[in-house]
Amino acid sequence: MVIGKGMMAKVFSVYETSRNIMIFASGVSDSQEKSEIAFKREEDLLRKCLATAGGMIFIYFSTCSIYDQSLKENPYVQHKIKMEEIIKGNAKKYLIFRLPQVVGKTTNNTLINFLYNMVKSGQQFEVWTRAYRNLLDCEDAFKICSYIIDKKLFLNRTVNIASPIMLPAPMIVELIEKILDKKGNYVLVDKGGNAYTIDLKDVMPVIKALNLVFNEQYPERVIRKYYGGI
Repeated sequence: MVIGKGMMAKVFSVYETSRNIMIFASGVSDSQEKSEIAFKREEDLLRKCLATAGGMIFIYFSTCSIYDQSLKENPYVQHKIKMEEIIKGNAKKYLIFRLPQVVGKTTNNTLINFLYNMVKSGQQFEVWTRAYRNLLDCEDAFKICSYIIDKKLFLNRTVNIASPIMLPAPMIVELIEKILDKKGNYVLVDKGGNAYTIDLKDVMPVIKALNLVFNEQYPERVIRKYYGGI
């Protein structure tokens, strides 16, 4: 069963007919969201789904931004932490996947969508020099998560799913400028929390088993894959 209609729901649509797996892919996707109404809407739906999950393995997508000390008071991050705790206290079986910036085809207000649109339009925007982000292809996220789900690994645990590459925000903008062959109209601002660590030791054997390659070219390859032909 898949709950939701967005990018992650579509990526995990193979589980729509599953009677053993419940993929919760509905709720707040904008990391800049501050609306208590939006957070409450997700919480209500989450509790309703948990109540009907029974013996199904409940899958929830959280965020690696929890490790970014500069975002510890961020409403979205605080909301995700709360949702994790609700799941731990109510699900018989669960897997919580903490994800970074997942890149794919979506109209949601994701970081890459925002930066791409700003560079393309020529509108001025700020780029935080000490902000770091981790980019992950939605298809790679699916491969790693589905491998763990299908093999019933890490049951009733929280697992970090990300690439080993942390990029400073200015470098992400430079990649988008390169793909668009256009200079962005931005101002560098001394803000952000510097690079933070995402512990991937548990998931590295899965990455190796899937023969996924995370090299220096990976971030550009992922952005070009979804934005190069727009």
